[in-house]
Amino acid sequence: MTNQPRDRWNSRLVFILAAVGSAVGLGNIWRYPHAAFSAGGGAFLIPYFIALLTAGIPLLMLEFGLGHRMQGSAPASYGRAHPKWESLGWWAAMGGLIIAFYYTVILAWVSFYCYELVKMLVTAQDQLPWDSKGGAATYLFNYVLTGDENTKHAENVFAPLNWGALLLNGLMWLAIYVTLRKGAESIGKIIIPTITIPLVLLFILFFTAINLDGSSAGLSYYLSPDWSKMDSWQEVIKVAQGAYGQIFFSLSIGFGTMVAYASFLPKKADINNSAMIAGLTNSGVEFFGGFITFSVLGFLALNNGVFVSDAVEGGFGLALVSYPTTISQLPFDVTGQALIGLAFFGSLFLLGYTSAFSLVEPMVIGIVDKFGLSRVAVLRIFCLFGWVVGIIFCTPGGFTLLDTVDHYLNSYGLLGVGLMQCILVGWVYGPKKLRDHLNHVSERRATWFWDFCIKFFTPTVLILLLSLNAIDDLRFLWSDEGQLYSNYTGQTQLIGVGAFALTIVAAVFFAQRKTNKQGYHDIPEFDYGSK
Repeated sequence: MTNQPRDRWNSRLVFILAAVGSAVGLGNIWRYPHAAFSAGGGAFLIPYFIALLTAGIPLLMLEFGLGHRMQGSAPASYGRAHPKWESLGWWAAMGGLIIAFYYTVILAWVSFYCYELVKMLVTAQDQLPWDSKGGAATYLFNYVLTGDENTKHAENVFAPLNWGALLLNGLMWLAIYVTLRKGAESIGKIIIPTITIPLVLLFILFFTAINLDGSSAGLSYYLSPDWSKMDSWQEVIKVAQGAYGQIFFSLSIGFGTMVAYASFLPKKADINNSAMIAGLTNSGVEFFGGFITFSVLGFLALNNGVFVSDAVEGGFGLALVSYPTTISQLPFDVTGQALIGLAFFGSLFLLGYTSAFSLVEPMVIGIVDKFGLSRVAVLRIFCLFGWVVGIIFCTPGGFTLLDTVDHYLNSYGLLGVGLMQCILVGWVYGPKKLRDHLNHVSERRATWFWDFCIKFFTPTVLILLLSLNAIDDLRFLWSDEGQLYSNYTGQTQLIGVGAFALTIVAAVFFAQRKTNKQGYHDIPEFDYGSK
């Protein structure tokens, strides 16, 4: 079977927006502020931006460069860099796909908030949805996650089904199918509104938040350096772990997405500047979102008569409990509160959606590249399968299961792929060879510093992060202070570990299948004089 002409982005701007859309997601809003606070507020910004410059942007350049030079998906690109490394691309793509299986369920929960707020406005109700159900926490855990206020969220309980979440999750997969069915062409059509609209909504939230009573106290916690968090080398390592971990988690590195997206670029693409813009934009959105979050937490602390430190939560607690609680206390009538709520949950949904479909694309294009199957047929199978797998997360025990699978895939799969990428380019393919390509097609030149980061510095950091994660998870074996992740049961832990193991097994399986596409393993010729 011969190769078909490769999809191309309509413009470099669309590519950058697609890369930013993949990177900027739910974690920018609910993970970064808590990471910053835990690591010393303003003091966190120093290691954070060091991490961006020494790991985040170099790895973006690596993934952009490989995808562009090899003109293929992650499996094809890594396999062309060295025939024995194709499985690394499948590992990355499979990890992203499994994350998409539960990421869409989170979006279903977020969209449920949007639906309930719209229904409240249309029917002129006099209470916000969560206020009518006993508060934000009760609403989330005993209603949103279960679909029935008489059914409580509980670990290892997988009945009854949350039919509302299941339906909304089906709509998420239908939307992903429509977005991805024509590849770069259809992604390009939707990426501009899905990026610009949430940014506009975030600006609305920003100006609302900074004018709240108590916002200055929250911003002080956010921006004022707490150097006591760096009194010892153990504390410095902990802060660095938080900074580098946040960079890796937020840039969509290690899923194969950036490799696939870069393969749709024309020959002259200015990859180095594109990586710089995408990395800085992602961090800029995180930093900007921190102003909103800590203004809100300052307001919440003032109203509840507690310190800002007592109001800080991370993850779901921040996005789906603290924010709704704050919205209920805003100095507006219930209609104004509902509109602000729509702005928040709408921006959260759109930012998450661009990340969701970017997690599916690497596996789809990987299958299409290697086996020459119809893109639409492959996409239909994955979307249907994703909806079916999502059923288990639409149950009372779905949340703890989701949290555990997410922990193992991100803490080991994502970082493991990043480490192996550095080994492949730094020690097998050769950093200078890829750097020469980057410089041929870019206005800004990469230097020996990029080689140093990819070959020595970044892999050292990744090994340290993987080791620290393993020590934290296995501490219970030798210390009474240790415990299984989030103190969940062994059954839940096994499912999380099993999901991680599945990515490796699937990677080996797909890598060993024979291709029926002519020239799949060949490095394409590259005319640096063409556009």
